[in-house]
Parts: sequence; C-alpha cells; structure tokens
Amino acid sequence: MGGSVASRHLQARDVAHIREVLDAEPEQRARVAPAAREREATPRTAEHKRTAETTRQMPVLPNSRAERLIAAQRAGAASRQPAPAAQPRREVRREAARPATVKPKKPATNITPAEHVVIADAVRLLGWGKQWHELAEMIARLSERPAPSEIRRVLRTYREHIDAIVTRRKD
Repeated sequence: MGGSVASRHLQARDVAHIREVLDAEPEQRARVAPAAREREATPRTAEHKRTAETTRQMPVLPNSRAERLIAAQRAGAASRQPAPAAQPRREVRREAARPATVKPKKPATNITPAEHVVIADAVRLLGWGKQWHELAEMIARLSERPAPSEIRRVLRTYREHIDAIVTRRKD
C-alpha cells in the first residue's frame, strides 16, 4: 500500500468528489462532471509533472558513413558527392626500422652466478620503482648476496645491460 501523504490526500479528495457527484441531482451532475474531467486531465503530483517535462532521451548521432548517409536521406538532403571508388593501395617503400634506443653492448658471457643474482635483483628493484642509488644497500640486505663493495662493482659494470632489460620490460 503506501504512497506519499500528498497522494493519499488527493485520493481522499477524489473519493469525496465522486460521492458528491453521485449524491447530486442529475442537473447538478452535468455541472460538476466537467470540473472533475479537467482535474483528471492535469497531472496529479508535482513529481509526475517534473519528470514528464524534463526527462528526455538524447538523440544518437550517426557514427559510420552508412549511418550518416541514411540520416541524410531521411532528412531529405541529397548527398553532395558520391562516395569515391576504392583505389588500389600503393605499396610504400620504407627504410628499415631503426631502434628508438641504442642497444647496449653485449655483456661478457662469463657472468658468475653471484653477478647474475645481483643483476636480477637490480632489475626487479628498478621495476618496482626504486632509484639507482638505493640498489646496492637494498641488495646487500638480502640473504646470500655478495658484499656491498662487490654489489656496487657489479652494478657499475652492468649498468647499461640492467637499464636495457628494465626498459624492455616496461615496453
């Protein structure tokens, strides 16, 4: 059941009006009935009136060429130019793609397992957003890592290689 106080008031008023019309003589009914019809034609609540006047769906704009053509035909406007015939595509010669960055020199293939661990740690920490000057200390705190001086030497030696790996992973 329910409803707002205003709608219950309107319903009670309508019921009273209907009783009044039914109790009235036939001559009086003819005078009262047009007033009731006018009241029924108007919106019953301000809320109903507000949504009926303000809620509208926005028109959808045509996106594709076919939709625009159909919309133009519906509007009665003739298209200005016929669609151009599809031309065969010419093959474009391009120079060989050059890399955006300079590739670092290949590191020596004789990387020790300890150096490999330090390089992997540096790549991981840089990927996490750490700065270069923080790497040696952070790697030294990890278990089973070389001495801080050895870590700094590895980072200096393989800095270009580490940077290249990090930029490749970001892309």
